[in-house]
Amino acid sequence: MSVLLLLPLLGNVEYETGLVVGGEFSSSVMDGEAIYMADGRGFTAFRLSDMLRLSDRLLPGRNHTIVRYDGTFYVAGSRGITALTLDPADKQVTDAATIFDEAVSAMSLDGDTLWFADDSLRLYGIDLSSGAQIEPSPVMLAAPPARIVPSGATLYLASDTAGLYAVDFSQKKVECVKLSVDGDPAVLDVFPANNIIYLAAGDEGLWVVEPKRNSAKVVAKVEAKGEIRRLDAYKDRLAAAAGTADLLIFSIAEPRKPLLSQEMDMYGLATSLALKDSLLLVMTTQGFGKVDLSIGPPFLNGIFYKSVGDGYELLCVGDIAVAAVGQGGIRTINIGDTLAYLGAYKDIDDARILYLFGTQIYAVTATNLLKIVDIKDPSRPERRSFIQYESMLSGLDAEGEIVLTAEDTRGVGSYWRCPCGPFKELGRLGIEGRALDVKIIPDTRLVLVSGSGNKIYTVSWKDSTKLETVSSADLSRTYDRLYLEGNLLVGLDKKGGLGLINASRPSKLKEEAALELDGTPSALAIKGDTLYVAAGKEGVYVLDISDRAKPRIISRIDVYGARGVGLTGQRLLVSTPYAVELYSIN
Repeated sequence: MSVLLLLPLLGNVEYETGLVVGGEFSSSVMDGEAIYMADGRGFTAFRLSDMLRLSDRLLPGRNHTIVRYDGTFYVAGSRGITALTLDPADKQVTDAATIFDEAVSAMSLDGDTLWFADDSLRLYGIDLSSGAQIEPSPVMLAAPPARIVPSGATLYLASDTAGLYAVDFSQKKVECVKLSVDGDPAVLDVFPANNIIYLAAGDEGLWVVEPKRNSAKVVAKVEAKGEIRRLDAYKDRLAAAAGTADLLIFSIAEPRKPLLSQEMDMYGLATSLALKDSLLLVMTTQGFGKVDLSIGPPFLNGIFYKSVGDGYELLCVGDIAVAAVGQGGIRTINIGDTLAYLGAYKDIDDARILYLFGTQIYAVTATNLLKIVDIKDPSRPERRSFIQYESMLSGLDAEGEIVLTAEDTRGVGSYWRCPCGPFKELGRLGIEGRALDVKIIPDTRLVLVSGSGNKIYTVSWKDSTKLETVSSADLSRTYDRLYLEGNLLVGLDKKGGLGLINASRPSKLKEEAALELDGTPSALAIKGDTLYVAAGKEGVYVLDISDRAKPRIISRIDVYGARGVGLTGQRLLVSTPYAVELYSIN
């Protein structure tokens, strides 16, 4: 087997540690002691009895599938396949090596053979027992599979909206063949049994088909709630992860006539399953739980592991970080040799964007609700006030008791916030198109407003009841977010761009440079002449802006799904949907 060592991070940034927030719990394997999980950010091991987290390992890219062979775990994702070796006693990762470095859409283990498909529609089969070199098979696939399911000499490929395919190695001519199914359902998973195949057909329910040479005859269709995504079975019980309908149990005592026998509520949306003997692990968008299929009726057995939330933006205040974690509200985090949760304020519906003024956090939600939380005692965040906006709240800034807001088609709003809590609207300024973000220039009573149509406005709030436009300028693109550092205004375009704007003369703003970035830039942090830009699946860009006319990318931190960044001293924090990661800046 060809082995490539994991590459170190680019540039002058080194990974230290991470604190798990949520997870894309998509695949797992179990033994009598532990659950081993591919959770989006990489690999995590949990104790089976009480779901205590034992170890975790950050891996490049988005990781979606895990299998185990002879003591080695193979984790597949958007950056390839990583082989992990664990200490049997404490489950800590002792060795990690990349064995394949291209994106993998699906992976499965069949005896000694590791099957997987890459994004170029090539199928690979590796004999793990012999340490063979990784070479693609001569079989080319017709569509990227979401699942590879071995059954005897045949590989079934569930290819979502592209349908059902099969590779039969018993045939003289081995090729990838589409099994036409009357009705052409989307196929998210396949479970072969009793000479028939059960298909997870999403919102079209559970289908039963009988495979032929180039087709699959429909035997039965069972309508079901939700969206059936994953299947597994113990004896005559077929379990289905059904999205909004959570977990469905079908009786297949009569294999060709499955009968829905039970529905089970779970936290979040059920997305995936793993089975060890009769113990079923149900993975959801908010965690995972255990169900014993050997008893009747089955029930949720023991503790449900519930994730904190989904990581969005974060801020740093000395050795304290504050993270927006979606449905989990906001969390305060202590930054030491490791990261540790300090406190939480959960009464916020889907917290996304954060601002810090003094000891108060302004948290903006997906429903345009603004909640103000005081973190004077980080271990006990306390609510101070809230306001529900009539339209989209995309940005705000504050000075003293005045809060200025970007409110989409309603323009720029001016509010007085009483120290005791309540807000009072003072004034409003309409602009052409949409107001996307605002940034106050300190001690000037001027605010910079990013607008749609590649516009930026300088607005006076000298009289906060009567906002007035001082000037406007045309830019090379529309910027969703603004960041001000001295006389430098930085604009971020979520579609993939960054601009540097000279704000030394607020009435005559000048765009000095614009740079295209891959990914979805959503947040940045500034340290001297260096920018750190969170850009989604592209990770974090590190840019040198010492020459304002020619900003350049000097490196990229490969942390998948980066949504927020924060700086404290010589350390960088990055938030992703899955975790808050800590890096040292050398």
